[in-house]
Amino acid sequence: MSQAFCVGLYPGLLTSQHSWAILSIKRMAYMRDNYIEHTKNWKSQSFGIFLPVWGFILVFLLIPVISTAADTTAESGRLDSRLERRMERMVEELGSAGGGETMVVVLGTLTYSDTGIGSEFSAYLGEKLRKALRDSPRFQVSDSENLDKVMEQMKLALSGLADETGAPEVGKLKSATALLEGRYYEERTNVVLSLELTDVETGLSIAGEELRLGRGEIPRNIALLPENYQDAMEVVAELSDIMKSSDEGLETRVWTARGNGATYRDSEELVIRFFANRPCFIKVYHIDVHKKTSLIFPNEYYSDNRIKAGKIYSIPDAHYPFRFELGAPYGTEFIKVVASTKQFKEIEEAFSNIGEADSRVMTRGLAVKAKDELRAENMISYTIVE
Repeated sequence: MSQAFCVGLYPGLLTSQHSWAILSIKRMAYMRDNYIEHTKNWKSQSFGIFLPVWGFILVFLLIPVISTAADTTAESGRLDSRLERRMERMVEELGSAGGGETMVVVLGTLTYSDTGIGSEFSAYLGEKLRKALRDSPRFQVSDSENLDKVMEQMKLALSGLADETGAPEVGKLKSATALLEGRYYEERTNVVLSLELTDVETGLSIAGEELRLGRGEIPRNIALLPENYQDAMEVVAELSDIMKSSDEGLETRVWTARGNGATYRDSEELVIRFFANRPCFIKVYHIDVHKKTSLIFPNEYYSDNRIKAGKIYSIPDAHYPFRFELGAPYGTEFIKVVASTKQFKEIEEAFSNIGEADSRVMTRGLAVKAKDELRAENMISYTIVE
């Protein structure tokens, strides 16, 4: 009975609880909907109230940034104008010292102190100097193609490395009569730019001038040194004389189309040229901004590393299906040439990382030197800027 009773009572009880539960659920749903609506209204009102406040705060925070950027731009403009005027006077003095006749000049490299390394400041100075030369009636500025030819002349004919039949004819390059290049260095609170104007035909100095710039005359966003300057100097110390001495009978040279220490901007192309004064075997290495080394000659496109005396080789040339386009990371990179009259015992895989810049990496494959073996080396740098 008790079981039947219980069974008989539960339906009523469940029905009653069920009705209460439905009511409670409806009430809760009403309260939820009311809360959501209230929240929406509050958010809408709050957004409408606080949007102008947040906008005011954002503008207030950005004003100093915009003002600073505008001040920097204005300051750079004033400094640019001042430097351009000083460059114009310097160029006029160079022209007067050259005898007053109009000269066709090519602009070479502008590097830091005695390092042979360029920078953002080098590129900045070069652009201002080129403008001053173009505006001067005493000079005609030759194009970069002629700079490449002049560099060949100055490297080969004037150095005496090439024989008479292999060397370019210096005096016959009518489109360029003078080379203007220089270096800059720090002197207390000043930066001194020293320029040298050289006769292309004779290799003799025509004139020289100096320009002293206070630190305040240089825009703050122009760096005097490349981003990886310390690493670059370590590479110079490690690799500048890896064989400790070169033999007098064998000499080799390497350069870019813009000369040693040249500055290239992002997306510009690099062409490397090298040369030896007698038949030999050669390896050309590239050291990047992180001091990583790779062999770039010989390679799969030019596998024979025996070169002819007096012949200028280029990487890349018409046989290569690629170009060297420069870009980030920015800083100074190097090209190192190692030459021997005996074939190397080992030749690394081209265009692959073979380790950090190290003299042991560069001399790999050079066996114990034979009595009749001659060896030589040469290294240059170039700097990539934004």
